[in-house]
Amino acid sequence: MDSTVLTELVGHGYDVSVTYPTASSFNWARLDSADLVIIGRISASGDFVSTNWAAVKAPVFTFSSWVIRNNRLKFINSGTTNRLTTKTSTVSKDTIIKANVSFPTDPIFEGVNVASGQIDFMKWFFDYIDVDSTAFANGNNGKLLATAYGPGRVFENRVLAARWSPEIETYSGSGNFPANFRSFIQMGADDGALPPVRNFVQYTPESYQMIFNELAYLTSVDIRQKVKFSNVGATGFDVSWSNDAAASKAVFISASTTGNPELINNTTYTANSAFGSGDLAGTGWYCVYNGTGTSVAVTGLTKNTEYRVMVVEYLGSAASEDYQVVYAPLNPGNQFSADDNSNALITANNRTKIVVYSNSAQDVLTVSNAASSLVEIVTIQGKLLKTIKVSGDNKQINISTLASGMYLLRVDGQVLKFLKK
Repeated sequence: MDSTVLTELVGHGYDVSVTYPTASSFNWARLDSADLVIIGRISASGDFVSTNWAAVKAPVFTFSSWVIRNNRLKFINSGTTNRLTTKTSTVSKDTIIKANVSFPTDPIFEGVNVASGQIDFMKWFFDYIDVDSTAFANGNNGKLLATAYGPGRVFENRVLAARWSPEIETYSGSGNFPANFRSFIQMGADDGALPPVRNFVQYTPESYQMIFNELAYLTSVDIRQKVKFSNVGATGFDVSWSNDAAASKAVFISASTTGNPELINNTTYTANSAFGSGDLAGTGWYCVYNGTGTSVAVTGLTKNTEYRVMVVEYLGSAASEDYQVVYAPLNPGNQFSADDNSNALITANNRTKIVVYSNSAQDVLTVSNAASSLVEIVTIQGKLLKTIKVSGDNKQINISTLASGMYLLRVDGQVLKFLKK
């Protein structure tokens, strides 16, 4: 099966290097330097238990539901993977399994007809992780992309495709904070025949399109410059980013929700951390930092206002700058300033712009722009404290009984951090 996928990868123009050492001899430096690491379906899952996998800097993609379990790579909190075989079913191997599409506008479905909310995913006989969409939504911090459609079947609503973002714990208590994106699309099985047909490819044209869309997405996202926000107040917040010693950084901010700065090479942008005081790079984009550091404290903001921040690397010295603009889901990043008081809490998710803010008494959180009515509050250590059902766009949550400290709020498959004063 993996040889079939390898042929497809080469046919799509990928330069593929194949290696499969023993678990004790993985070349971690080699994995770090790759543009993408793919763990094939025929891999022995017992070889993937090392905690070193979380630190692999390259995005990691796998076809195997066995290696994503909570006793392997810890993508999903389940130790059980099941297998459909011919021995236990009279269903034809030509039967098509459909997939429910969770996020039709996600890049993984580009060029795929998802108008009905479903696609033809694979033919019969496949493995599946024993986690359905409800369990995933309630306990996992990844983005659920597709589930199996099979009313009355044992695999109904089981996870077929999902993606996890960098530096967010894959599920509460996993201890797995991946250094880059992690992704899974289910493939293959043992058909149970004698002799068995092992791990055969059963993909449809639609699911093949999904695979190569996902690989393109994973290899196009540059997380080196990802934007993080902290110490959010009504008139300012801190911005930080990962450092790359090979390049300097210029940081720009705009009171907007979309777009990016318009940079001119061989131009030096003078920075001022007070919003509106630094040099302009296009309409409304002010330079707040220029140097080789990793953070800046931005001031001069207006309360309860959304801002957009972009970190741009550049090569060369003053007046000879060559700006390396990389637009990615994690850069630019969007962030609201707080409401009435400087200690208010607010966080914006870079992709869905979920907003969380508190009242001046610090006893109520208000969640805006979230689709889900189910919100969870979790300790930093991963212990679930509260599950709250809320309604309306401005969902209010009473946090008056929480002790002071940092907490995580899970909503819409995302994790947002907040500080209770």
